[in-house]
Amino acid sequence: MTLSPKDHAEAVAIFRSEIIGGLTRRELDRGELRRELLVIAKQRWRAPDADHTRTYGLRTLERWYSAYRKGGLEALRPEPRSDRGRAQALTAEQRELLLDIRREYPFATVPTILRRRARRPWRDLRDDCAAALRRARPRPDPAA
Repeated sequence: MTLSPKDHAEAVAIFRSEIIGGLTRRELDRGELRRELLVIAKQRWRAPDADHTRTYGLRTLERWYSAYRKGGLEALRPEPRSDRGRAQALTAEQRELLLDIRREYPFATVPTILRRRARRPWRDLRDDCAAALRRARPRPDPAA
């Protein structure tokens, strides 16, 4: 029987249940669940509306298993992002600032950069730019 999802969240919940659902119906000995989840973690899966396949970590699979056991299919629906409604894109100026910081301090950790920003011209750097700062990598200079 194929389930027809009403929305994307339900499609994701059905997808997750298809991955771990068989385990929820079995009587597993101590340690057997972990072994089975490790096998699943090595397999590649194509999520709804995804163009590529990916693997899921053991901790993610454990969370899905536990959620399904407690709340069924409804518990596997994805939660809205905690930063929902906040701008995730950087302005051109912010991006250039991050790239300048990376050029000047290529090996500095993000927490170090954020701690030192008050003493630098980058005091305008927002707290929520940490992820973008981790990804910021200057493009190689073609003239070099």
